[in-house]
Amino acid sequence: MSRTTGGGELRTVDDLDTVVEADGHVTAPAPMLLPYMDAEFDDVRQFYERSPNGSLEFSAASVASPLYLYERMKEREGKEGFSFGRPSDAGDLLEVMEEHGIDRAIANNLGFSPRRNPRHAAGLVNAYNNWVREEFDDYPNIYANMLGTPLDPEFTAAEIERMGDHDSTVGVQLLGTLLRPLPGDPQYDPVWEAASAHDLPVAIHTGTGPRSFPKQFWSAETYAEDHVSAHPMLHMSILTSFVFKGVFERFPDLTIVMQEAGIGYLPYLKQRMDAAYAELGYEVPGVTRPPSEYLDEHVYFCTQPLGHTHGTPEHLAWLVEMAGIDNLLWSADVPHPDFDTPEELFNRVKPYFSAAELNKLMGKNAERVFGI
Repeated sequence: MSRTTGGGELRTVDDLDTVVEADGHVTAPAPMLLPYMDAEFDDVRQFYERSPNGSLEFSAASVASPLYLYERMKEREGKEGFSFGRPSDAGDLLEVMEEHGIDRAIANNLGFSPRRNPRHAAGLVNAYNNWVREEFDDYPNIYANMLGTPLDPEFTAAEIERMGDHDSTVGVQLLGTLLRPLPGDPQYDPVWEAASAHDLPVAIHTGTGPRSFPKQFWSAETYAEDHVSAHPMLHMSILTSFVFKGVFERFPDLTIVMQEAGIGYLPYLKQRMDAAYAELGYEVPGVTRPPSEYLDEHVYFCTQPLGHTHGTPEHLAWLVEMAGIDNLLWSADVPHPDFDTPEELFNRVKPYFSAAELNKLMGKNAERVFGI
């Protein structure tokens, strides 16, 4: 990498061929989804209609929220789709896109907290996917990852069969914080098989609070502690499981997208995995080559959060190079308050990469991965 190779004619974000947000969010809280729930989940619908606090009763998350979330609640109080932040639907997401010069976006669910009850999770997933089919038809530049639930892999595989060929569906979203056991367990094979058959990438989104990482969770007494470690620690565990349990050997057409942990941990993880394979390869007979090769061939990484890198852009550029520019997808992660605008990544790394590389990073890779 050389600073003299810069993007040349690409002076601003407006000069890019396209800007694609790989991890936008729409909120669809349980009360809003109930009318979309199929009749087979009538018991689940009745529970949420009758319970004064159904979302908390079956929630798998119980970490304190930062104060800014409550301020946003006040701002949106009384509005349809009310949640802790915006956007709440595809229309709100479109407003954010237009404000920041984002051409297209991949939308992921951010509306109901993870459920520890498999049937309740399945009912809400079913309703969300039905909502997506109706909501996104009116937004040709917003695409949706349909939702699955790690708590019921067979149901998720059936939902992929039901939704996989719908025009609005470009991927499958799983909440990584509920992948317990981790994804290398054969119980998830129906999901990987169905996603591969429909040529859909599986986006794994992590979060704070849910107890899929018990040791880390129980030692964190504040949101700050949880937020620092939850995302990258989960990503490292999930990816190690994918590779060392031979998932990519069993499903050579499977594509994974990792969301919301940034890329700072990635060079370190690749080095650690390759070293473990070189020293202990006899323990993982399903792995036939260095783990980093599997990651390069099967896994894509969303860039948000960049963190406070404005003072050291050369370090961010080195990180992009080490992570592998062909495997990175720019993401903003709206509506979270630490979301990254396109300029925050583009302006910092543009002196170090060619125009073709910058176009890949900011949109072309996402177009290829999600087939849009």
